[in-house]
Amino acid sequence: FTVIQIASLSNVLSKFANTILMSSSLVVVVIGFIFQEGLSNIVHGTIIALFKPFDIGDRVEVVVAGEKISGYIKSMTLRHTVVLSIIDNAESIIPNSLLDNTTVKNLSKQSSSKRYPLTVSITYEDAQTEDKLKLAKRLFSDAVFENKNTVDVRDDKNEDLFIKVDLAESAVTLTCFINTKTAEDNYIACSEIKEALLEKYHEAGISFAYNHLELTGGLRILEGEEKVMQKKSSSHNSGKNAGNNSGNNSGKNA
Repeated sequence: FTVIQIASLSNVLSKFANTILMSSSLVVVVIGFIFQEGLSNIVHGTIIALFKPFDIGDRVEVVVAGEKISGYIKSMTLRHTVVLSIIDNAESIIPNSLLDNTTVKNLSKQSSSKRYPLTVSITYEDAQTEDKLKLAKRLFSDAVFENKNTVDVRDDKNEDLFIKVDLAESAVTLTCFINTKTAEDNYIACSEIKEALLEKYHEAGISFAYNHLELTGGLRILEGEEKVMQKKSSSHNSGKNAGNNSGNNSGKNA
């Protein structure tokens, strides 16, 4: 009888142990699933820390989940990286797993000057006059180097800036590269250069090209409307005359 009891107790303990093991396995799976993303961020954070594609204070551009984020690296941890936006000064907390698996454009790793293109458009009428086209290019070059935020990268300081000329559908475009120390300086410089060109081109009689709608055949439409109005007026007067004549005749007959 004692042997039977021991055997029964052994079966119960065995089932209990199996239940505990199954429950433990389930808990491990659940915990692993929960911490999978966190562990992944730590692994990718370690990779970023080792290879250092960027440092704190660097200006970067990155696309995360279809959203382009442009700003400065504020802080880095093994789990995430904080980017301070240059647009609205908001902080974007980016998981390292996403950051390590996307393309990061580090603008701070570029050359000492920041270079961006600036394009303006003038009319074909002015561009087809050789003197005006040359003048437009020279004034563009002057406006660039007169700006305090631009960096002069010319080897020969007596040469004008190279201005690329393109033939667009409804305008002739003039493009040159604006070099500045920082991206923020470039943003300001481009705006100030455009303002300067508005004044310079106006004084030189050079017109900017812009989209506008020109109506033709308006005189014909007005002439047609005038004829219709004349017909209506004639009909109206005829009706009045007929009424007056009828009244006069009736009076005479009476």
